[in-house]
Amino acid sequence: MKTSLLLRLLGRKTSWRLGRSLYMASRQEIGNEIAENGEALLIRQVIDAHRRSAPGTPFRAFDIGANLGEWSAEVATVAGPALDWSVDLFEPIEGSFAHVSRRFADEPRIRCHQMAVSNRVGTAEMVVVGETSGTNHLGSAGSETGARTVTVPLTTIETQLDAQGIDRVDLVKVDTEGHDIEILRAIRPLLERGAIGALQFEYNWRWLPNRGSLYEVFRLIDGTDYQLARIYPDGPAIFPAWNAELDRYFEANYALIRSDVATALGAVRLSWEASNVALPA
Repeated sequence: MKTSLLLRLLGRKTSWRLGRSLYMASRQEIGNEIAENGEALLIRQVIDAHRRSAPGTPFRAFDIGANLGEWSAEVATVAGPALDWSVDLFEPIEGSFAHVSRRFADEPRIRCHQMAVSNRVGTAEMVVVGETSGTNHLGSAGSETGARTVTVPLTTIETQLDAQGIDRVDLVKVDTEGHDIEILRAIRPLLERGAIGALQFEYNWRWLPNRGSLYEVFRLIDGTDYQLARIYPDGPAIFPAWNAELDRYFEANYALIRSDVATALGAVRLSWEASNVALPA
């Protein structure tokens, strides 16, 4: 009765917009800028944890879907001159690759690779919305006006580890406009041997053409020493299990975090209550 009265007083459109605004705010669905959305904080937390738990050992990071290199630049800033660190940066599009090559020309610890990371080695068609656009992606152009396609080389995370003769990577960032799920589908062997400290990935509606979901991610990590966390502005929060409230396809960053790393980060652990709200356990 009260709900019907509210609808009559405000009208459906206003009620919808107000309800959605409150819902999105309660979920902490905010902008996706690295300095504000928790990405920069996660970089700092993981590097600080590495300094404490593995002093004297190199810190290795992969930047997959680098675009203009903001994430790699943040790693460089946080790591500083004292830490032995490196970033392998992957960006297949010519314009963006030229940009990051110039940007990091004087930083030998950031190695730029003009290739896309996927679930296999080979080649694939990539949609180019713009030479430095953040929405260039593997797959078909669909309804994107003015887009063109180019053929790009593909690699995998495991292939790159093998090529460099290393058995682990401490932090991986994946931002591949919906192709993230394909990369995750290929890393089960790495998760089984604990080869990745933390892997951050972007989740949004672009997962749908690849038939991806966070439900699938929970299945991918089942039986491994990894947990799924949402990256919030104040730090990562771990979900104990899948819930339908997760798969809303609102753009956000999540992470697969190895248990010992999650403990070192002091990650908050959530639990689902009866009304499908995730609250600190």
